[in-house]
Amino acid sequence: MAVPSTLSSALDSLGEEHLRRLLHLSQEFNSTIDLDTLLPQVLDLVLETLNAEAGSLWLLERETLRCHLARGPTAEQIRGLELPLGAGIVGDAVARRTSLLVTEVPEDPRFLHQVDEMTGFQTRSIIAVPLVARGQTLGAIQVLNERTGEDGIFTEEDRLFLEALADDAAAAIRNAQLFQAEKQARDLAALLEVSHQITSTLDLERVLLSIVNLAGRAVHFDRCILALWQEEELRVRAISGEEKVDRKAVAVRELERFLSWAAERGEEIFVPDLADPDDEAAAQVQASFPSYLEESAVRGFFLIPVADSEGRLGVLHFEFAAPNRLNEWSRKAATLLANEAALALRNAQLYASVPFISWLEPLAERRKTLAALPGSTWLRYGAAALAVLLVLTLVRIPLRLSAAEATVRAAVQQPARSGAGGIIEAVWVREGEQVAAGAPLAQVRDEELLRRYREAQAGLELANSEARAASARGDAMTAALARVRAAELSDALQLFTRQVEQTRVVAPASGVVLTPRLHELVGSYVQNGTPVLWIGDPQWVELELRVRQEDLGDVRVGNRVRTKVSAHPSVIFQGRVTAIAPRAEPSEVGSPTYAVRAMLDNRQQLLRPGMSARAKVVTDTRPLASFLFRRPWRWLRMLVWW
Repeated sequence: MAVPSTLSSALDSLGEEHLRRLLHLSQEFNSTIDLDTLLPQVLDLVLETLNAEAGSLWLLERETLRCHLARGPTAEQIRGLELPLGAGIVGDAVARRTSLLVTEVPEDPRFLHQVDEMTGFQTRSIIAVPLVARGQTLGAIQVLNERTGEDGIFTEEDRLFLEALADDAAAAIRNAQLFQAEKQARDLAALLEVSHQITSTLDLERVLLSIVNLAGRAVHFDRCILALWQEEELRVRAISGEEKVDRKAVAVRELERFLSWAAERGEEIFVPDLADPDDEAAAQVQASFPSYLEESAVRGFFLIPVADSEGRLGVLHFEFAAPNRLNEWSRKAATLLANEAALALRNAQLYASVPFISWLEPLAERRKTLAALPGSTWLRYGAAALAVLLVLTLVRIPLRLSAAEATVRAAVQQPARSGAGGIIEAVWVREGEQVAAGAPLAQVRDEELLRRYREAQAGLELANSEARAASARGDAMTAALARVRAAELSDALQLFTRQVEQTRVVAPASGVVLTPRLHELVGSYVQNGTPVLWIGDPQWVELELRVRQEDLGDVRVGNRVRTKVSAHPSVIFQGRVTAIAPRAEPSEVGSPTYAVRAMLDNRQQLLRPGMSARAKVVTDTRPLASFLFRRPWRWLRMLVWW
């Protein structure tokens, strides 16, 4: 039975109670915009309101009606059933875009009796109402058998009520479809962006982290895990929100055990609710992996094999903290993501197997970066490079060579020598004492010289006495002989007197006593002409530097020398190089060193011989480039030569 369907005629024909219920149901329809939530809500409210025994909700997909949802004894048989437009009572209602009330169903030629024959269900009456919103047919609602009546027949008022209700349901479904289409478009754009991100790099570790952390833009989950096959063993390589995976952790080992079991099945595993007693996979997981479920607090999961034409790569695993979180579209998006992940992972693995890739990859990345620079940037870089080149070439600075060692020594040293051999009897000065030229320093005692001096002195007195006595007697001959002998002894005595005077050691020049521990010389024997101690000029000191072999070629006589000593850290002493040793001397610094000597002004007498110092030789000026690249250039020249 066909009746023209318009909203105004339907509302005019309904009673007050039906209108109140219609308003309530309209508010319920508009309480959600999620299509997967809305469709079951629409069908359940329709069945409850009309007290129908069974019902189904059909959606039009091009020229085909598909049963999207069904309730009642025949639900399992018709859910997912597809009918050409115009087939069956519901198909005819959609094709004609009019509501139908059929009270004698078995006799109606449009009725498809195969479902009743398969299930034993008896269909007595049907209301089929098309879902039309803004002139577009979306599908239809079909209800079967009214429960309260004895014959299970719907009334005309039921048809009118469902017709009015279908208008609100169609509007709500249309809005939900638009929202879902917009959401799917956003998810698809996000999926494309994620695909671009994970395929834009060939670094395996970056690919792994990008997949699990960027997947949330397209698929809503609580945790994403990516595991790869390595030598027939499935290993967790990346977990969303974690930089590194601790494979020694108990939770990770339990996770790998679960993933290995699931991966061996070789197919997608979707468990929307682990607490569902009718789900066989959920029951197996509950029984086999209680530790994993306890550690992860997962309520649902979706596992997808990651593979390509060359073989399996691993699995992509999504976990949900609440049941029924993933709809059909999200599952498709997750599957597409797994396919893109397989491509990215395979490329990264092949790339990693290329020889010397760890060297070539940074060069390639740098080349891409440089190639992407605009021309203005290249001009700026060129100008900067030219400026740097000019600075390196035109700016000249002196090179400062640090000495390996440096020691302060007396610049002018003169020996105070003994004029006679003998035993040092006394020393009258100390180390570091300032003395004047000719000042007595020490006394040497020569017993033989003193004996001969005394003998000459006594002989002279005796000869003079004999000469006077002979003269008194008038013995001219004897007096003359005595005077001759006295003259000879006088000459000898003068010689011995000069020799005795030479036993006193005197300062050869003004200066400072340099010899240490002079008191230890008392009682020691010295030969004639042997230095007893040394006198130095304190106004000048000599700095002896140890210059390394590799720096010797830059040192010239006349170069400035700057030095510091720890006794006067705020004072810089300066001088000039006076000599460079022709041969190396032993050194503790490893490479051979050469002695370089410099004279330092010490009129303030702050420097003392023996002080250790830190010194630098200031060479002639040279370009800044020579200063910066001196050592690398020298190393290269020593390495590459012919």
